[in-house]
Amino acid sequence: MKRLALCSCGVLVLYPAFGGRVLTSPMPYTLAVAVLPQGEYAPVVIKEMVREAASILKHSGLKIEWRLGAGNQVFEEPLAVVKLLGTCNMDLPGSPGKLGPLGWTHTADGDILPFSELACDNIRNAIQSELRAADRFSNALLGRAMGRVLAHELFHIVAATKEHTTAGVSQAGLSAAELLSNRLELDSAGVELIQDRLHGTR
Repeated sequence: MKRLALCSCGVLVLYPAFGGRVLTSPMPYTLAVAVLPQGEYAPVVIKEMVREAASILKHSGLKIEWRLGAGNQVFEEPLAVVKLLGTCNMDLPGSPGKLGPLGWTHTADGDILPFSELACDNIRNAIQSELRAADRFSNALLGRAMGRVLAHELFHIVAATKEHTTAGVSQAGLSAAELLSNRLELDSAGVELIQDRLHGTR
């Protein structure tokens, strides 16, 4: 099964239980996420993307407050900024070409920065082979795939790590099938890395 690269820093299967670790109910940690489309997008893509990302990350104790567009808004920390590059709309022609990274998070001097980018055209190209003819123009499915890439990048930001886990949304690469499957979540190792960071244990 071919897996698609997310990025060198950092983008997935729900397990009945989170490994052998008993997770307590963590205090919610609120992160403001500013989503900045840089090109054409369909509203349903954004709606499904944020729903999917929030659903994946909720088990880690992370609560997200979403903001679309910069405008004149003033954000309080902690804040993550996510740019959407390319055409985030299955109804419009995107950029053809070879597959490239689906998303990436910036670093400086080895530290994770709260700035990520999602490559909409690369994600569109990645899922084409897995889409049925009836779903070829499904913006909801594009939003689902983008939400999983976004959850991966937010994992890197919140956990402040370049590491990947061996399964779930925080593994190094995702297949087209995983981007579109009915369910894909953060595995126990990913949850633990986020909770350790939120609770100040590492």
